[in-house]
Amino acid sequence: MRHKRAGRPPVKNHSTLLYLRQAKGLSQRTLGAKVGLRSTDISKFEHGRRGISLSKIIPLAQYFGVSCSTLLNNDFKAVFASMNKPIEINEAARARNIERQLGRSKSGFEAEDWVYLQEQEKLKDTEYCYAVNPNYSVNERSHFDILSFTPDGDFIYIEVKGSKGGLEEPFFMSTAELAFLEECMIQGLNYELHRVIYAKDPEKRKRIIYTPKEVLENYIYEPSNYLFRLKEEVL
Repeated sequence: MRHKRAGRPPVKNHSTLLYLRQAKGLSQRTLGAKVGLRSTDISKFEHGRRGISLSKIIPLAQYFGVSCSTLLNNDFKAVFASMNKPIEINEAARARNIERQLGRSKSGFEAEDWVYLQEQEKLKDTEYCYAVNPNYSVNERSHFDILSFTPDGDFIYIEVKGSKGGLEEPFFMSTAELAFLEECMIQGLNYELHRVIYAKDPEKRKRIIYTPKEVLENYIYEPSNYLFRLKEEVL
């Protein structure tokens, strides 16, 4: 059964602006305030909508230290060529997430940090060694944790699920995360679920990487939480 997903579906033409914004862990509103634009301007540009004037693109390019053509043409190679160190994890945004999201804990981020390092190691001899972006996990609209790459530069959407124990220990996935997995499978996008077991034990820690099809074939899942909203006629 497909799940209706909150927010936008994954897109094959991932925006350079979205990537750069997530790398800094900024919301659309925060970025807009920094460059004198509205959040709706940022959203339109990230979604590839037409009609964005050059006067609005220039401050964005200046803020991120890239050319206007890099943003206009979604030139990721130019973005990666300008990077000389790994993207820093946004700890402040993580702290806000822990306070806001029930069930989200620091232990989950430990598994994500480890996977982030593994992905960097995988790409260390490629032009994408500094391109792995770990800050999607702090955006509740992303529905995945890390944007990584194949050695050829294709995007990989990574969801990380860690546990203190082994594979027999269950993990939780939101309805939106599950729907994102299904949507990636339908669209033929590279999606991986990284199951990190014994996440707190460096000697036993390991990861098992699943494709969307393997997740749905190897696991059974059931709803465990329900969100209740007051009916409009009661208000």
